[in-house]
Amino acid sequence: MVGLLIISLSVPDLCFTLGSIFVSGSNPNADYTTGSDVLFPAEYRTEKFLPLYYSERCPQPMGLISRISYGGLTFNVVLDSDDLFATSRRWKMRLWLLSEPGFRLIQTNMGQRMIVLQSSYTGFSKNTATPHISQVPPNPSVPAPGPAFLFVVVKAVPSVTVQVIIGSGKIEARQIFPIGPTHRPNPHR
Repeated sequence: MVGLLIISLSVPDLCFTLGSIFVSGSNPNADYTTGSDVLFPAEYRTEKFLPLYYSERCPQPMGLISRISYGGLTFNVVLDSDDLFATSRRWKMRLWLLSEPGFRLIQTNMGQRMIVLQSSYTGFSKNTATPHISQVPPNPSVPAPGPAFLFVVVKAVPSVTVQVIIGSGKIEARQIFPIGPTHRPNPHR
């Protein structure tokens, strides 16, 4: 059986920007053979894949928090007209995502979680918006405590990612708070 080693590196690994992916592959066995007649030859090529939004400006939300609790009050963030691509109508196409990267064993990723946080927003006449984002659900089984990444997707372009801590960041009984009130959307003020 021929072994195949595929290496895929993404943002946290080599700090490639904006989600670009660098891939290379090779046959790690000592007895590999080369030539045009070999069914699975050793590969020494590398490839870099760029997402469709690679040349777009990333939204840069202001006022993101560094610690997220289980339940609790919503928090507010500011997005300017550049972040919304000059129109608050596109703000309706938004997702606040919380990603826990988990861990990786060779080619298998484990423990990854992606949570869409509930949110509403207040839009302003100068094409700016204040999103009101809920904390994570008050259930430590949904997002595990510890580090995660928080970002927003506007017009299919992910924002600059911020690392946050879910829970207190300490080894202790998890504090669970009731879900705070959410704001109702107000399209323009």
